[in-house]
Amino acid sequence: MSTSYWGLKGSEDVGGGLFVNFDFQQGFSIDTGAARDEKNNQGIAYNNNAFSRASWVGLRSEERRVG
Repeated sequence: MSTSYWGLKGSEDVGGGLFVNFDFQQGFSIDTGAARDEKNNQGIAYNNNAFSRASWVGLRSEERRVG
C-alpha cells in the first residue's frame, strides 16, 4: 500500500504590491482512494481533517514576506 497526495498551491496578486500565497495538501491511499491522515513529530495521526498534510496561507509584499 502506498500513500500519495493532492493539493492546491499558488500565489495571487491582490494589488498594491501584495500577494497571497497558499498551499493545501491532503494525503490519500492510491490503492483505495481513502483519505490518509499525516502523523505529527510524535508519530500520532491527526484527526481526519481536510488538508491534514499541509495547509497555510501567507502574505508577501514586494518589499518583505509576512508569514
